[in-house]
Amino acid sequence: ENRSKMNSEDGYYILEHDVNAIQNGIYREYRVDNIKEILMMSDGFSSIHNKYDLLSVEDLLAKSKNEGMKPLLKMIRDVEESDPKIETYKRLRRHDDATAVYINVD
Repeated sequence: ENRSKMNSEDGYYILEHDVNAIQNGIYREYRVDNIKEILMMSDGFSSIHNKYDLLSVEDLLAKSKNEGMKPLLKMIRDVEESDPKIETYKRLRRHDDATAVYINVD
């Protein structure tokens, strides 16, 4: 059922091999002089904050800067491994893609 709503008006859009996804993306513009750090994440990586509630945004940025992505990815995978039947944390599959890039602009 969830996949049938992918890239549709009554569902959600993902960047995939579908030109409609690009047209329906969420776009923001920011003033460069206000930006000190950038953390770009796939939904699988952002689960560390918005699904598993393991880190605040501030802690996520600090750990990205000071420790890198590997320990953060391990935290995500540890949660997923602890819930193999997908009962505690609702998701479509055991592991989602988890990609992130941290950029320090300062």
